[in-house]
Amino acid sequence: MNNPFSTDQRIKKLENQLGKYKDREAEVAYKIKRYVQGFRQQKWSDKKDPLNQIIDLCDNLWTAQDTSSKLAETHRQEWAKCADQARNLSAALFDRDNEVIEIKVALRDAEQKVRVEAREHKEVTRNFLNTIGQLNDQISELKSRNEDELRRLRDEQAMALDVIKAQHRVDFEKQQTDHSWTVRTQRDHYEQEITNQRAAYEQELQRKEVECAQRIASLEADLLSNSDDFRPATDDVLKVKYRKLKLLIDTITDPFNLGASGVTHLSDRLDPTNFLPREGNKFLRFLLRSVMWGIVMDGFFSMPFGFGALGPDVGRQQLLDVYRAWHRLCSSANEAALSPFYNSDDLEVFHRDKEANKWRSATFQSIMAAVMPKTGGGRQASPAHAVAMGTAYAQNCARVERDILAVLNEVANGVVHSELQDSVPEIARLAGELALEFGAQRSQLGLAFPLRGDNIQIGEQYVDCIDGDGGKGSYVAVDLVVCPSMFRVGDGRADMQSGRTIFPGEIYPMRTQLP
Repeated sequence: MNNPFSTDQRIKKLENQLGKYKDREAEVAYKIKRYVQGFRQQKWSDKKDPLNQIIDLCDNLWTAQDTSSKLAETHRQEWAKCADQARNLSAALFDRDNEVIEIKVALRDAEQKVRVEAREHKEVTRNFLNTIGQLNDQISELKSRNEDELRRLRDEQAMALDVIKAQHRVDFEKQQTDHSWTVRTQRDHYEQEITNQRAAYEQELQRKEVECAQRIASLEADLLSNSDDFRPATDDVLKVKYRKLKLLIDTITDPFNLGASGVTHLSDRLDPTNFLPREGNKFLRFLLRSVMWGIVMDGFFSMPFGFGALGPDVGRQQLLDVYRAWHRLCSSANEAALSPFYNSDDLEVFHRDKEANKWRSATFQSIMAAVMPKTGGGRQASPAHAVAMGTAYAQNCARVERDILAVLNEVANGVVHSELQDSVPEIARLAGELALEFGAQRSQLGLAFPLRGDNIQIGEQYVDCIDGDGGKGSYVAVDLVVCPSMFRVGDGRADMQSGRTIFPGEIYPMRTQLP
């Protein structure tokens, strides 16, 4: 859109040019008039030939007319152009005036709308302020009313509290009186009941004393029938010894004590199933415990009923020879003789014959007297018997000690602390005592050492070496026997069947099934 002021300026410029053209035309006409007047004022003698003068005058007139005509034509053309430009400018100015009028109308409408909205806003604001004032008045009224209500409730609560306190005081005094009466009544009742129970207890105590006296007399009669003062170890005593043996084995197999925390591989002799590469060296202690218990089982528990106490080779054969000699003496002529080679049925008699268990108990008592004599009397054996049995037992203990030390030296690269070395003879001694005790007991005592892959139930007899009895009742496959379980079957006399676990064993379950 062009500026209307610039259009006005162009119109004024064109009007100025048109005025200049009119001034020039008037100047030409004035010059012609002056020329004609000058011609008239000349004297006749000064004039040229009239014809020539007329010709000159006509020529000048024509020249002036021609110039005037050309100038008028030029003026007309310029005027036409100016008229066209003026008309165009007038049309543009008209359009601009219309636009200005429309803009003024729109502005007037907008102003009117704004005035209306302003009036409405003022009205809304006035109504809002009136509403706020009304609300403030209501709030003040409600506040005053609430304060009056709160004051009234406080007064009522104080009055009700005074009534409750008075009632509570009366109830408390009544309950205190009732409680005192109840306490006196119950005290009298309990004193009477205690008196009755004391009388019943004294009667029961007298009866128990009679029974104990009779039992002591019976036991004394049994003891008088024995040839020595042997007393079989109770389950608690066996449990204490076994726990001590387990603690010693756990101590010497701790990788930290051995300085073997970084060991990731052992020989096939110690790890034939590749347990360590499969499970990781953080479980090295479980593998070493399994190896140590394997050595102990082979050295002292290779046969049930204590017949492995002197070792798996010569000592075991000596004990079996003694058993076979007794069996030949006690068996009838029609009973089949025992094979010179040991098989699992040779010791079947101890599962069912209490007389055989008596002989076994007496035999192992004599062996214990020979290999572990008590100073100051008591359990003793003849010198020759003691030397022979003691030598076999000592050789077996020494062999077990050598096997254990060999494992420790292999794991610790030949550097085993003296404290650990000093624990090895104690392990052999405790294991040997337990093995001989198993033979001296009339009941069947043993250590259960399941094979790899056997399914066992987590519970009373076995626990997980990591989770304990957390999976109690579940069945798992055995990967390692970390510690055998100790059990007892029967009592070797009337009971030959009932079994119980004395000390639960520990196993490391398989994480994946065998192929």
